[in-house]
Amino acid sequence: MFITAVADTLAGIIRRKKTEDKLKQAATVFESAAEGIVITDEQARITAVNQTVVAMTGYSENEMLGKTPASGVQSTMIVTFS
Repeated sequence: MFITAVADTLAGIIRRKKTEDKLKQAATVFESAAEGIVITDEQARITAVNQTVVAMTGYSENEMLGKTPASGVQSTMIVTFS
């Protein structure tokens, strides 16, 4: 019984560590991507942007958070927030 509990605890720790490693990897990709990445919620409100979007738009992350993007793609990117 004790050995099973210890094994279950260790298995849980290993799963959490693997999940943490994957999250760190995803965060690294998000922040270092040359492409602009915008993450929105179900209501299309911006919840996260990477630094490429900040550089492309000239808006700070704080200016974009909570806003709804409406963009038109032309020869240059046009972004408006509603």
